Amino acid sequence: MNHTTIISEFMEREHVYLDQLWDAFLDEKKNTGKMRALFQTFKEYILWHMKLEDEFLFPWLNNHLGLDAEEGLAALARRDHQGIVKLMELLELASADEDPEKIELESLNLDKILKAHREREREIHYHVCDNFIEPEEWRKILENINALSLNKWPKKD
Repeated sequence: MNHTTIISEFMEREHVYLDQLWDAFLDEKKNTGKMRALFQTFKEYILWHMKLEDEFLFPWLNNHLGLDAEEGLAALARRDHQGIVKLMELLELASADEDPEKIELESLNLDKILKAHREREREIHYHVCDNFIEPEEWRKILENINALSLNKWPKKD
């Protein structure tokens, strides 16, 4: 069994970057143009992050554990991700309507699910991955998503 923290460390860096984007968005709710731009950057990157988890990392883990796609940590993360996507859609609608009260409400709702989801991944998901996915397998996962992306994935500033 693997006892490195390579996956936890990589994914924690991802979460720190996402948190920075999200916090910047929350700080700009009074400047509609800048707020929308920050939200689009956040959305683009979090969708990439969830794709990495849903289509590569967690299925690889499930395969190691002999679990079906609708079982275990992969299924839990996918349900969370579906909720996050739905709340992002609601926030975009509120933003398009330029309704400050709806923007505030949807921002708070999304913030709550993001924090709960991040904490669960940090405390459970990634540590389990660290223990069952070898560093070489992790490199293959990253190579696979990078090959699929054809360098179209968002880059960190």
